[in-house]
Amino acid sequence: MRALEVLAVLALRVGLSVVHPQCISSNDSFPSPTSIDLNAFIGFNMKLFAEVLPEIGNFVFSPYTVWRSLLLVYFGAEGKTLRELEWAMPFFDKAEDLAIFKATTLMYEGPDAFESLFASSSRLYLDDSIPVKDCVFNVFKENITLVDFDQPLLAAQRINSAVAEDTRGMVPEAVSAGRLRGKQAMSVSAAFFKGAWEQPFRPEYTAQEKFFPENDVYVTLDMMHHVGHFRKTHSKTLRASVLELPFLGESASMLVVLPDKMNINTDLKLVLSKLERSKKSVFFVSAKARTKVSVKMPKFTVESAVKESLKQALRHLNVSDIFSENADLSTYIDVDGKGGLKKENGIGGELGGVGREEEGKLIGERGKGEGGITKARVNAIVEKAMLVIDEGGLSPGLAGNPNPAGRVIRRTRLFECDRPFAFLIVGNKNKAILFMGVYRGPREDLIRGIDDYSQMKRETN
Repeated sequence: MRALEVLAVLALRVGLSVVHPQCISSNDSFPSPTSIDLNAFIGFNMKLFAEVLPEIGNFVFSPYTVWRSLLLVYFGAEGKTLRELEWAMPFFDKAEDLAIFKATTLMYEGPDAFESLFASSSRLYLDDSIPVKDCVFNVFKENITLVDFDQPLLAAQRINSAVAEDTRGMVPEAVSAGRLRGKQAMSVSAAFFKGAWEQPFRPEYTAQEKFFPENDVYVTLDMMHHVGHFRKTHSKTLRASVLELPFLGESASMLVVLPDKMNINTDLKLVLSKLERSKKSVFFVSAKARTKVSVKMPKFTVESAVKESLKQALRHLNVSDIFSENADLSTYIDVDGKGGLKKENGIGGELGGVGREEEGKLIGERGKGEGGITKARVNAIVEKAMLVIDEGGLSPGLAGNPNPAGRVIRRTRLFECDRPFAFLIVGNKNKAILFMGVYRGPREDLIRGIDDYSQMKRETN
């Protein structure tokens, strides 16, 4: 009996000492960090924003979702592909970064992550000809999906369905079928945000007021009004004022960067050109004490899609190997196995069952991957973002002490967004930049105020 007990103990010890094979990193179960600080990624995010920002029009971009999309490429990368990503972005190691990826998923994408409505999607779509390891889908069940890019209509339908589901229907479409055929891998991200302010604006004080897209040229639009206690600072470096408008629960804030009122045509460009180098000037506002501020803010919705320009921007930042024929995503690839399209990960479910024919080919057939494949090129990277800024009141009782239009309280600081400005939506717990953008005024087909504005634009161009 004693001998049996000793053997049992030895067997238990041997069992505990067995190192289970890992899929993505040296330790796929690396413990989640107790605190996450994404401050190191701010510089890269701002550089990327500067690269994709158009010279005209309103624009919104989600560095957070693009960062997560690039992480999905990074986790699969090896060789030169991996080295370029590590050089461009301040990654740690795959085990720790995987833990951060999982933690931010719970922090920002869970159903109760925000009192505000924030919904996002970050997925890497691989063609079903690539024999992906089964364990990859265990780690990234919601983030890596197989599709048949040789069936572009079905591939687009599946991608857009996933985006719509992830964003709770707020972003119903991110890609079209026209340019999907023949792709090996595609990164698609999307984000939607509609904030519930900590101090909501009262809708009854929203009024039509002047907004100056250019010097001496104005339009009229819906301008929200509120007097409350906010953090505000001025940056001499940026030549701009910065205001923090916290959302309910203070889990996130909107940082509004308003250029000094000198030359509207050039001030915003100057601020944006200095923003990446002077990022501390923006975030320093969070260290300020609150003061009484009379705020005027346009009510607006911005929706933007970034496709080819995002690919070019990454190339300018020396991330190019992922787009080349030599792109190495071999961490994901089962070199010796058959791979294959699984029903839960590919297009073999509701979007096209086995036995249905199109163009002489079975849709939803088991994958066509074969052993020996070691490369997978990311043919496209797509990001779509939508932001709604309105009064954001959940209850009239939360609206604080609004200041009616036309009145100015003594010793109250003014922050009037009556000209183009930049903005950031920031996660306060870890400095994740959820959104960055600019507001330059309403589209020309919505402009009111002067009849010859469109004529002026044609004459100056």
